Amino acid sequence: MSGYNGGQGRFVLLATDGTNFALAASENASPENSATTWCTYLVNGVTTNADGSTDWVDYPALGMDGDYLYITSNQFSNGSNSFQYARLMILSKASVYPDATTGSCPTITGWDTWNLQNPGGGAAFSIQPATEPDALPGTGGTMYLVNAIWSSGSNLPVRSVTNTVGAAPVVNDPGWVQSGWIAPYTLPANAPQPFGSRIDTGDTRLLGAVYRYGSIYTANTTGTVSSSLSSSPNAYANAQWYQITPGASLQGTSQALTNPSVAFFFPGIMPTCSISPCSSPNVALELSVSGRRQPASAAAAKGSQVSVFAAGVGGYQLGTRWGDYPALAADPTSTGTAWLLGEYARSSGAWGTAVSNVTQ
Repeated sequence: MSGYNGGQGRFVLLATDGTNFALAASENASPENSATTWCTYLVNGVTTNADGSTDWVDYPALGMDGDYLYITSNQFSNGSNSFQYARLMILSKASVYPDATTGSCPTITGWDTWNLQNPGGGAAFSIQPATEPDALPGTGGTMYLVNAIWSSGSNLPVRSVTNTVGAAPVVNDPGWVQSGWIAPYTLPANAPQPFGSRIDTGDTRLLGAVYRYGSIYTANTTGTVSSSLSSSPNAYANAQWYQITPGASLQGTSQALTNPSVAFFFPGIMPTCSISPCSSPNVALELSVSGRRQPASAAAAKGSQVSVFAAGVGGYQLGTRWGDYPALAADPTSTGTAWLLGEYARSSGAWGTAVSNVTQ
């Protein structure tokens, strides 16, 4: 996972091997420069429970606001390999970022919260921080986190973290979207491809989130699509995205991207706007596409228009699952541009990653 903070001109990278989080932050906005310092850290990902049992880490997500990094994960038992709970780590940027003048690396400090729940009880799963690409340091504010209900649902839990300058972050209780409408979502089916076995389209978990222009944006894959969103959904998999606006209540809306002949899955989302203030953002999606006549490819969507930016090949055989980490980033110099990273079937025995951009 990666992120860029325009307010401070840093790049942040996150990965896991199941035991540790590997975290890296750049000294400035020029990571390609050999003189640029990177601070690298190994953060323990294993949790030890009261009975002495331990859990390993999976499905990490990274978000940021002006002052903190937010790392979420699912924790799985080292004994039974079963899901145990969702975790949230909040790290001060000041304790991660290299000194902008000397390049020296600080010592990480932060807060660690386990066993996050859905409203009314039940373990939350695959929580996504709604990263804030335009946040500035030292301004405080609210970070939002959102997740879907496993394995199907018709609402999205949203929680917040309150940040006050000079005080520790406060993790607040979650709530449901209370007004508007969150469309139902169900497990998708594996999608066909030319000359090969079906491609794994994953499940209904959210694949990233962003808070921009006053709303939370997030997306997932669904098998069933409401007739009010599409008259001709795909029989296997469809992309669905959501806009949630905080206020006196959490107000939600849903949109779907469907094609009866092509499955859309593993969607990522980024709102963009070329003017400020922005009252009506555009939405860019990055997603995987596959069908009987469509090789597994990486695609971008502007509204309902979908275009492939990395064409795959038919007959992909190297395992069935790929593409489940879509990546989108706001361009730091052009608010109307989103950068996309997508995976595709580069050959029958290998997948590849391609980069593209969408300007709206």
